[in-house]
Amino acid sequence: WQRARRHHERERQTVLDSLTPRELQVLGLLSDGAITTAIAAKLYISPVTVKTHIRSLLAKLDVHSQLQAVARAQTLGIVPSSGVVPAQSD
Repeated sequence: WQRARRHHERERQTVLDSLTPRELQVLGLLSDGAITTAIAAKLYISPVTVKTHIRSLLAKLDVHSQLQAVARAQTLGIVPSSGVVPAQSD
């Protein structure tokens, strides 16, 4: 089980390292159930930009839907069920 735990932690860190701070914000808002237009308004960016961030998230998380992205991020411990993005440790 320790090997699996180390693998999970490495995978989590690899994904975290690949995500930009803005992508993490978008992911957190997605996990709260926010839709594209609400995310755009909250982050003061255009809905097209939000969609670009979401496409990038889907690719980096290797999933095909926003729901899968949130579920994968929660499984990896990147986004807790509350949707609050934890601070990255250096």
